Amino acid sequence: MTDLEIQEQQKKALGIIWKCFKFNKTEIAKYCEVQQQTVYLWFRRGRVSALSAIKLEMHEDVTITKEEMRPDVKEWFGV
Repeated sequence: MTDLEIQEQQKKALGIIWKCFKFNKTEIAKYCEVQQQTVYLWFRRGRVSALSAIKLEMHEDVTITKEEMRPDVKEWFGV
């Protein structure tokens, strides 16, 4: 997978997450236990943090895996 393909997949994953939380970045921040500014930074840079990808994967409404959210992560430790 090229860098451009990885970036596109990460942006697509953010869109899916946003829809799962009914377009509410504040709720995403609460669920991931991060500040709202952190979530805004994810959308600005185009990817969710790896730690939050693990948390988001466990949410009942999220329909994608942590690997789909962060295809650039080679190994998932502590999971």
